[in-house]
Amino acid sequence: MKGIILSLLLGFAAGASALAQSPPDTPRKFATIKSIDFYDPGHPENNITALASAMAMLEREFAPTAYEIQNLTRRASAIEAEYKALQASNADGASLKAKSDEYEALRRTIDFKAEEASHAFERRRQQLAGPIQQKIGEAVLVFMATKGYTDIIDLDGADAPAMPPGTPDETAAFAAWYNAQPDN
Repeated sequence: MKGIILSLLLGFAAGASALAQSPPDTPRKFATIKSIDFYDPGHPENNITALASAMAMLEREFAPTAYEIQNLTRRASAIEAEYKALQASNADGASLKAKSDEYEALRRTIDFKAEEASHAFERRRQQLAGPIQQKIGEAVLVFMATKGYTDIIDLDGADAPAMPPGTPDETAAFAAWYNAQPDN
């Protein structure tokens, strides 16, 4: 989701640059958007359809890898339990060493596969969602203009500013507007 926020911030920066060139006496009109909600299975009314589809495709593509890592992790837990049982039964050192070596080898495999999957997932996410996120960032500027807003603040950051009372949250409105555009 950081990519979504980055894309939007780039779009906001371009808009801010344009606003900086406007006369200083121009009244400012604020609204908020929670960009993380552009793909939130818990709140589908805020989803950007194309982004939700891309993320669902990504989740399907990586489900077998996640399942494999999950199974390896279960196997590692079972080996750890076997090791503890061997310890409790006062097994010989060779048996304990063999079980420990088996566990460590499996942990290294899990760590390698998880790291490899994480990098592959991020690359594929950029391929699928990157262009959509770019379009979303550009569309935010158009949306701002159509609604008459001079500023749209992304409230997802930890350092999000306090907004004046009554500042509208346009997340759902933007998602609906974006999804209704014929080329999205």
